[in-house]
Amino acid sequence: MGIKNGVCVVNADDVPNAYCCRIFLIDHAWTFRPDQARAHLQSMPSLLSRMAALMNIDVNDRRRDDVIEDVLSLMWRCVSGLCILHMMFLLLRVLILFFIIDPV
Repeated sequence: MGIKNGVCVVNADDVPNAYCCRIFLIDHAWTFRPDQARAHLQSMPSLLSRMAALMNIDVNDRRRDDVIEDVLSLMWRCVSGLCILHMMFLLLRVLILFFIIDPV
């Protein structure tokens, strides 16, 4: 299938034509929850490089931890959010995610 370390969401039922305007594609560079952002940047060097480049953060001759701190403090200028609601066993679950749009 070609997807590595990703998530594919599939609706087992057909989406009625009346709901076609409720389907969105978000082309983004990074999706995260705030409590996971630091771990993502620490464990994925290519993500850190990409975010630093998007935010015009100089990485030359700097400690990686300092670059991570800069990304974490500046990223909120670029962040958008989305909320996913899911009903499970009569309980409404809410998942709030943040993302940075891919400018390419």
